[in-house]
Amino acid sequence: MIWADGIVSPNEYSAMQKYVLMFGFLEENTTAIVDYLIEAIKIGKNKSEILYELKN
Repeated sequence: MIWADGIVSPNEYSAMQKYVLMFGFLEENTTAIVDYLIEAIKIGKNKSEILYELKN
């Protein structure tokens, strides 16, 4: 939904945190990763760009 409306509700933020943990990231990195993803979406990066940055 964030990509669709550009708004991050508390429920969406919480869900993203849960997904980050499910994908095996360390708990202490969760907030930084979620914040990075939200910022990337807000500035218009697409999925391919985000994945490329995460890999490099």
